Amino acid sequence: MTEHIANVLTEHMFADGLIECDDKEIYHYAIQVLIEKIIGFSTIFLFSIMWGVFLETVFFLLCFSCLRKHTGGFHSESYAGCFIGTTGIYIIYVKLLYPIFLKYMNINIVEAFETPVPQEVNATELVKAEDLPIDAPAASMLDLEAGTQLIDADGVQNPARMARSDSGVIQSLTGAIANEGEFAYYIVTLAPRQIVSATMACPQNPDLNYDLFLYEVDENGYLGNILNASTTETYMNTYSDGTVKTMDESLAYINNTAETKNYAVIVLATKGGSASDTFKLTLSMDEDGSYDIFEYNNSPYDAFELPELTVDGLRVSKLSLHTANDQDWFLLRNTSSEISLASIEPERLDMQKYQIEVYTADGSKMKLARKSNGLYSIQPGVNYIKVCADETGFTSSGYQLLITGLSNSPSKVEYILNGDEGPTQFITYPQGRYFRFRNKLCPEVYVTSENGFPVPGYKVTLAWESGGWAEHTGNKTRVITQETGNDGIAVLTLAQGMPSPNDLPTSLGSFSCMRDGAITFMDHYDLDAIAIGAYDRTIFADGVYHLMRSDYISS
Repeated sequence: MTEHIANVLTEHMFADGLIECDDKEIYHYAIQVLIEKIIGFSTIFLFSIMWGVFLETVFFLLCFSCLRKHTGGFHSESYAGCFIGTTGIYIIYVKLLYPIFLKYMNINIVEAFETPVPQEVNATELVKAEDLPIDAPAASMLDLEAGTQLIDADGVQNPARMARSDSGVIQSLTGAIANEGEFAYYIVTLAPRQIVSATMACPQNPDLNYDLFLYEVDENGYLGNILNASTTETYMNTYSDGTVKTMDESLAYINNTAETKNYAVIVLATKGGSASDTFKLTLSMDEDGSYDIFEYNNSPYDAFELPELTVDGLRVSKLSLHTANDQDWFLLRNTSSEISLASIEPERLDMQKYQIEVYTADGSKMKLARKSNGLYSIQPGVNYIKVCADETGFTSSGYQLLITGLSNSPSKVEYILNGDEGPTQFITYPQGRYFRFRNKLCPEVYVTSENGFPVPGYKVTLAWESGGWAEHTGNKTRVITQETGNDGIAVLTLAQGMPSPNDLPTSLGSFSCMRDGAITFMDHYDLDAIAIGAYDRTIFADGVYHLMRSDYISS
């Protein structure tokens, strides 16, 4: 039928001398395609009016046309097949896919997103967790003469650089243990209220497992009670600098007696031994008043438990490291299915070498968590957070620990229409009341889970169609895609001067309207169409005014 109509119209044009004989075939094809498009679009828009889904239909046609333009589409052997296929796809989208999306997604337009305010936690309010039990040494160590005494070969390091106070000292010792069950030790003497912190970089050998202990020592050189220990099992983690090693063992202890006492810091070869694989033991001692009031929390065994994570996140303040080998450990129970990201916020710009690591415990193995967007991810379950310093560039300073909740289960979408004239610029012209912009259109989309946690990595799309430009100019449509960040927000920007595909063509001023008031202006504008989508689903579709210029008339 369409071919017959096209043939009749072509013959009339030829008979009237409007076209040449050689052009009849070209005009016949063009007229037939135009008629078929009119029939197809008219049918789809008729359905949209009947079902009340006009805006959803506009978004469907924008995406469908762009997809067919760039991919070529599927070509049916007849117009009837093309018509049925296109209409069928439209009906499936409007009556099946779109209602399913609306059932599970809560979509709102807002004037501004609520800025999360993290729950403030004072470090002095935290209590110690007792999730990780210390393994008692399998070997009996009663007499220090059975072990190897470590000698301070590396010397005392500069306390002004490596410790907060002038009284603080830090030293490192290197040793090796040839056989399983043997141990090496170093004697430290603590006055009342002094603190000792010990960290051990274990041999980089997966077949060896060394543990760290702190014992009382009597006047005869015999060991008394175990006062603290770090007994994690060897597990080779890969760190951000490419180093493959097991997590360092660490512990601390404060002499809370009224007497000066001797203590033995012991490195025990719990599994295996090697005369060539060395360990490095770093010890620091400092006076009362120079270390945190809630010390010590230098290992996962002494970790302080953080409160339950909320939608707004956590901020733990009044934290600091007092020596280069000081460590702060925290335990976070993530009871929801959401994940979190941990970071630290320095109080001084020169304190950039503080580091954060996140671990999960598999028995007594400490497994380093993976990173997401450069930050460690906190998974559901029990997580251990470690804050430490780069010993080569230590600066004593306070810091804050920040925990931000995330999700990968989108449930709620909010959006703001924004542009270079602001987010509240809704104008009434004869065509209706729509949002207006001039040279920049930048709607913002905020995606959260059912529990309110932000959803990163969620793809959202902005489709724009000009109300003034023709298709052949290349300025008729723009489609851009952006992923939400860790805050769950994506900003979709079209602006003049930006590189393709974010470049925004100028308005042609297809319409004009007198705007009366104290000062009278004549506004020239286009009525464009935009649609915001997520995973091929429409969350917003409407007209927008694209202002070309405002001419002063009178005052």
